[in-house]
Amino acid sequence: MNSAYYTYSGVAVNLMRPDRALIHPMDILQALSGIMRYNGATRHLWSVAHHTCAMLDYIGPDAQRVVRQAALVHDFPEYVLGDLTHPIKRIVAPEASTYALMTTAWENAICERFGLGSGSTYRAVFDKHVNHIDRSMWFSELAIIHPTHPRAGEVDDPRMRQAVETYLPCTRQEIMAILGHHITTITGVEL
Repeated sequence: MNSAYYTYSGVAVNLMRPDRALIHPMDILQALSGIMRYNGATRHLWSVAHHTCAMLDYIGPDAQRVVRQAALVHDFPEYVLGDLTHPIKRIVAPEASTYALMTTAWENAICERFGLGSGSTYRAVFDKHVNHIDRSMWFSELAIIHPTHPRAGEVDDPRMRQAVETYLPCTRQEIMAILGHHITTITGVEL
């Protein structure tokens, strides 16, 4: 079985064994700005890159650096693995599934590539400081971009709503530029 995936820049990466040297920020920007959250079943286009920028805006520049780093990279594996909706994840991605193992391998390689330490350190910070924000952001996003979803607005945080609304009008090129700026300022990695 060939597990090569060709990124935007033409690099062939092995989905099962990621190599940090082959992870390029521009590939991440290009992919995440084009991958739509909720499989695109929304009133407005809302990419993974939009979501990441809204998360960072909500967390704010004064949050601990490790928290900002974890929020920045939390969906980076999706640049090669895609953004599975929650119902699909529950079916195909239980804890010990191949998809879950691939996600962990990509998290580890991405953390190494961006100088964030080990994947386990990232995961601990994410679980403690970012996961609940990511989950709450999901509800705020739904309320604005997918208001017919039965869980839209279950958590109504005005600051989160404002973060989503800030990035809603951004074009793909604009969101790529904003996320690129975050990558450089938060990790020190040049594009």
